[in-house]
Amino acid sequence: MTFREAIGPWFDENGLIGRTPNPAPNSEGNPALETGTAYCFLKWLGEADEHDSFFFIKAMTSLHVQGEPGLFNKKPGSDELITFDDLIGICAASKAVDTIHAKLIVARAEHDGWDISNNGQHTWTSNTKPWHKAFYQLCADRKPALWDIIFLALSIVCDAFFMMEDASGKRLNYLIVKSIKGKSFICDLAILLWWFRIKRTYGSARRIFIKYHGEKHPFAQYCPD
Repeated sequence: MTFREAIGPWFDENGLIGRTPNPAPNSEGNPALETGTAYCFLKWLGEADEHDSFFFIKAMTSLHVQGEPGLFNKKPGSDELITFDDLIGICAASKAVDTIHAKLIVARAEHDGWDISNNGQHTWTSNTKPWHKAFYQLCADRKPALWDIIFLALSIVCDAFFMMEDASGKRLNYLIVKSIKGKSFICDLAILLWWFRIKRTYGSARRIFIKYHGEKHPFAQYCPD
């Protein structure tokens, strides 16, 4: 069975990944991040096809804040404040399947002073975490400021040494390092160290997803190193 076949039942009618197979629309979970992860896996496993960008656009349309280019809800029709993990998932997948979403997010963020909010509440993530800003820009084929690149590289190094049991954080950084490899010499050095530490601690990236999702989840079964 391919990853595409395994992950298929996890999509809801909006094209978003749910917490369980055959999810009801707008069910619990973290659909932006998980959907983004699924499309990244399709690309990295060599299973992507020409239709994936269309289906990813359809899924993101269900999260788009109406009339607000570059702003997305955490869940369809929800005004729950979007967070950096959602944006990491969207931007990583946008780069993987070649859609405009990362560029829209960066354009909106630059216009709004990097306060990327879907509901008018203040979002602190990009202002206080410049490494995320650099990641979004790299996914959008933009050139981040040197200091933001340095912050991104340092964040990858720090993640290689601290909170090694935090599978939730490690899966986010897995998306980051897989997405930006080859984009920055400084970050590539940090990525080499990150992989060394991950393989020493977990054995493989797959073990991160086993710890977080359980061994029967398609992410855990098919995760590419």
